Amino acid sequence: MPPVSPSRELSWGRLVQRKWNSHYDQSYSAHSLRLKELGMDLEQEVLLIKTRAYLGAARVPLESLRFPSIGSRTPNEDCEKRLLEIFSSYSCQRLAHENRIPVLISPKYLQQALEAANLPLGSIKDAEPPFLDLPHERTLLALSGRHRWEAAKKFYNEPQDRWWSRQSEIPLKYLEIMSEECENSMPFFDGEIYYKIRASHLRSDSLQVAKWVNRITSHSKRVDYERLHASKYYKPFCDALDELVPFPALLFSFHLGNIRRFFRMKCPEELATFVQHMRSIWAGIMQGFDTDLLSSTDVKYVQGRSPVWSSADRVYIENLFKEGQIFPRITDRGKREVLKSRILAIDSIIPSMTTFMENTKYLEPAAILLRELLPGRFRGTIRRQLRKFYSIDKASDDRFWLSYQHLWLTALRLFPYLTDFKPLQDRRGHRKEFTGNYWGYFARSAIQHGFKSSRILRILQSHPMTDILQKPALCPAMTTNTAHRWRLKDRCGMPTEHMFEDAALFLSVENIYQDMQCAANAVDLTPFAVARDGFRAFFGNRPPPSREMTMVDEGRTLSASLVSLHPTLHEDGMSEPPSLDIRDSGMDLDNQRVAKQPQVPGAQSLELEMTGRHDLTGERLLPPPQETVVTQDVVPAALPTPFPPTINASTTEIIVANAGQMQSYDLDLWQRRVPREVQRLSPSQAKAHFEKSNWDYALYVYNDQDEPHFYYPAANELALVDSFIQNRRGWWYASYHDGTIITINPDDVRSKLEKDRFILCGNDSGDLWRAKRDEEAEL
Repeated sequence: MPPVSPSRELSWGRLVQRKWNSHYDQSYSAHSLRLKELGMDLEQEVLLIKTRAYLGAARVPLESLRFPSIGSRTPNEDCEKRLLEIFSSYSCQRLAHENRIPVLISPKYLQQALEAANLPLGSIKDAEPPFLDLPHERTLLALSGRHRWEAAKKFYNEPQDRWWSRQSEIPLKYLEIMSEECENSMPFFDGEIYYKIRASHLRSDSLQVAKWVNRITSHSKRVDYERLHASKYYKPFCDALDELVPFPALLFSFHLGNIRRFFRMKCPEELATFVQHMRSIWAGIMQGFDTDLLSSTDVKYVQGRSPVWSSADRVYIENLFKEGQIFPRITDRGKREVLKSRILAIDSIIPSMTTFMENTKYLEPAAILLRELLPGRFRGTIRRQLRKFYSIDKASDDRFWLSYQHLWLTALRLFPYLTDFKPLQDRRGHRKEFTGNYWGYFARSAIQHGFKSSRILRILQSHPMTDILQKPALCPAMTTNTAHRWRLKDRCGMPTEHMFEDAALFLSVENIYQDMQCAANAVDLTPFAVARDGFRAFFGNRPPPSREMTMVDEGRTLSASLVSLHPTLHEDGMSEPPSLDIRDSGMDLDNQRVAKQPQVPGAQSLELEMTGRHDLTGERLLPPPQETVVTQDVVPAALPTPFPPTINASTTEIIVANAGQMQSYDLDLWQRRVPREVQRLSPSQAKAHFEKSNWDYALYVYNDQDEPHFYYPAANELALVDSFIQNRRGWWYASYHDGTIITINPDDVRSKLEKDRFILCGNDSGDLWRAKRDEEAEL
């Protein structure tokens, strides 16, 4: 079965698109004609009101202006930078008529201001507008020119700008129209247009909706917008986006061009969950504050940061508040402290529309892969379809939800091997090859988790010989103490090749919803932590209710010959998808061949609690549990798995952690995950140093030749102590009590560490003697 290509997969989508375009063009033409007639009438009304309302022009302090929440442009730092460059290299041209900022003022207040300045009423009609020193506490409502106003405040030491007044009886709907008129502004961004459309729709203002829909210059984008909001299946997603209307700064980065990807993915429930997660985070931050005080620049500053899990992010956010870069319009110190404390308390990666859009690029290939298990032209969503094909317990939503997430995680681990989607290159021009035949494994995984369809069966029958994935490892690390240059793309979106492999090692429901502890002063997040956060944003933070129930082992194989089809008929005569009668073959990995294994030069002979069976072809079958065989370290040849064991002839040992499960201890896993600190201390000094720290546990490697150092495993990393010991044959271990060093058996190290929290160790018996000598000399 060839890799799934988005272009091949979407041929039917293009046909639907053409039909929709034809229908859209016909209905849209008639509707737009009616709206055009209404729009012309409204334009004449606005022109008449503007003529009657105009009073004159004057120069006022910029601090005397404010902008409305409705109709005004969303604050954008890029626009302000562009204007500042124009001011610096050319001029501001504040006296030019087209650069005036229209404002509202009552005739009574205008008369008071003119009297205070000893100016006649006719002065505001002069070619040189007068200056009115208005009090800052009484601001004027400005209708447009927000970015000019923001840029001028930064450019001038004593900023002044023009104003335009009107009579007080201008209706609200005309004020909004006037505020959206500007001959010299930058084109509206997609997110701004989308916000205007939805805000107008929620106010039932069809004329404004039509006006802003017509501002979508791309015909395909306009059609996609209409399709999105016409689909009953995407209504949860559209409703979630409408909940962001009170937060225009969040919708600012919405790109209409991404709607086409949403259609390909067919998972609007997951998209809606992420958007709701985003709204929940920002509603918590802005609770009690005017959401108009949140700018797109503020969102950019903190998106992708994780202040609870990363000390570097925490310091960065504290500096933003200290230097006044974030929320500059909120000057009250107490209010800023409230906002800072709320942001620093967020225990996830801070979401934004940008991180949402980027994360859909990571979820999309998995969605395309899941669609391969379903009928080619199904209506609805992936979740709805898989629910129809779920057979373990049709009445149990809990069991389905658990199996459903298992299948998504399997797809996330497999997509580079089965689709044309690939992780980003680590080095430009050096693309990693993801080779292997995992179609049979993917279909088998679907069946084992309770999903049955004729499409799944055909895949399984077409690929009886398949590669397999190792079972996801346990105890993933969430943080690292290695500092890197911070990049937003490392916290969202399609991962790089090494990030994909590091994260995929641990992608399981158990790891995703495991309660994790935050290591003290951890610097950065691991690739798994980023993938975990993204998955939970799409699928929710609530652990599956049935997480404790025993799940099937993906190492178990179902032979295609043991699966039969039984079509069933409904009362209406329609046949439902064929059901599968699965009879367990009674053996793990039955009929699954692993390619002929080459011998590794110098590999140690190891005795395993397994027996290997060899067929006449010389290929090695993975053995069943509870038997014994003497074998050697091997590496896959023709059929590489995504995560092959790390082979080191001198130190690698394959052990059996559970019956029937082969695992290889990754020699680098301990080094990558467990924090390390170099300190040359005596045993008593090392114990005192650890007790003053905030770490949970410590192994102090007492080495006289190399650099003595601490390892600080967290509570959820104690399982790695076993691999630390297994990979360090001949080391000594000792507990330390009241100045006495007591050697202990390696098998007791983990239990003693859990009890005493501090263990001494070394790789040379001479170091043990020197440790005791140093302790005696100190006493």
